[in-house]
Amino acid sequence: MSGLDHMLAVIEANGTELWLRTGQHIMLTGVSTLIAIVLGIPLGVFAAKRAWAERPLLAGIGILQTVPSLAMLALLLAMLQQIGALPAIIALTLYALLPIVRNTVTGLRGIAPEILEAARGVGMTTVQRLRLVELPLALPVLVAGVRTAAVVGVGIATLSAFIGDPLSTSGDGGGRVDRRLSMGHRGPPAHAGPGAGVGGVGCHGAAGAHSHRRRRRLLVGDERRRTANAPARRSR
Repeated sequence: MSGLDHMLAVIEANGTELWLRTGQHIMLTGVSTLIAIVLGIPLGVFAAKRAWAERPLLAGIGILQTVPSLAMLALLLAMLQQIGALPAIIALTLYALLPIVRNTVTGLRGIAPEILEAARGVGMTTVQRLRLVELPLALPVLVAGVRTAAVVGVGIATLSAFIGDPLSTSGDGGGRVDRRLSMGHRGPPAHAGPGAGVGGVGCHGAAGAHSHRRRRRLLVGDERRRTANAPARRSR
């Protein structure tokens, strides 16, 4: 039996459990990515507004990316003195910070100075400029960072089995990879690979769809404003 036939046979035999564990896997990744968004966007805004803080902040977060995933999980396990979801969520959150913070800084720094000057000219405060002008314009770049963080999180989450994550020990994708590797199976990703792949594609596609809808709303809004202003310009 070829590798593809074997994988299809495994999916057919374990379809219900596979989708259940895939949902658990995505939930673990989603929680950590959401926490990273809540922490990363303010950090990115701070770094973009304070030039002196950008390099140290990005360098510190970047160092976390150089730590191997298993080493990070083992370190958190030793520091927290407990197994379960908490070490896994903290590790996934730390790995998700860099693309979110970096893309937030890039998006805010890429806004044309003329736009910011126009916002100041109409009397907007700093908070109003950030909320109504800067963040909406930087959103496509920011969402790209979130997409990267989510896809990376899906891949790293499978390693949570090694520190006894409750979702993994109950049989999710990471647990299946760990057990089948330890037993020397010829096709270790057969159970977990499709679930992790579906999770990665799902996270990437969901973030991309949100970005596409946002750009479409902005384009529709611009077209409506031009249409509304056209009679006034003709009357002049």
